[in-house]
Amino acid sequence: MTQINDLETLRAYLTGMMEGRPGDAYPRIEHAAHGNLRGTVLTVAGGLAWRADPGSIHCRDRRGRKANIVWATINGHPYCFAYNRDHGCVEIRDRTERGPALYEFDDMTPSGEIWRTFANLGRSMQAAA
Repeated sequence: MTQINDLETLRAYLTGMMEGRPGDAYPRIEHAAHGNLRGTVLTVAGGLAWRADPGSIHCRDRRGRKANIVWATINGHPYCFAYNRDHGCVEIRDRTERGPALYEFDDMTPSGEIWRTFANLGRSMQAAA
């Protein structure tokens, strides 16, 4: 796992996704079989930069390369942010990679809806604790 603690690390991760990593035949973002997720990925990255607890953002490394899964905690609650190939969307999953999908976004999702989701992440979990 790679910790994303600063803007330069986040930038490198997003550049690999949007433009491809060394050795990629094409950018990872183009793996999205159901359409373009560029706007969604950038909006979710902004939401993570805004709401994630300090030091909590990590991305998966697979065979020495960054994968399309990111973990973060918001108000102490763990979330997994992952690409769902079957639905062609970015999901926010509860706690783990195999956790239930709480939210799904694609480029048809209004950015305001993604903002509202991030504004409320961790708040209901905090109230329940």
